[in-house]
Amino acid sequence: MNSPEKIAIIDCGTNTFNLLIASCNTYGEIRFHRRERRSVKIGTRKNPKSEIPQDGLNRDLYRDWE
Repeated sequence: MNSPEKIAIIDCGTNTFNLLIASCNTYGEIRFHRRERRSVKIGTRKNPKSEIPQDGLNRDLYRDWE
């Protein structure tokens, strides 16, 4: 039997970053290995294009996840 492959999903919003690591076995059962939510404030500046500012992304995304 093949071991399930882990996948990671990172959702970067302007107020919260979410990290989810999970795997799915051959029966379609999902196992969650890690779920984390980090509060960030990268959307505090006005941005007419609704883009995440690069300095905020660098500051919060590249911090160590505990």
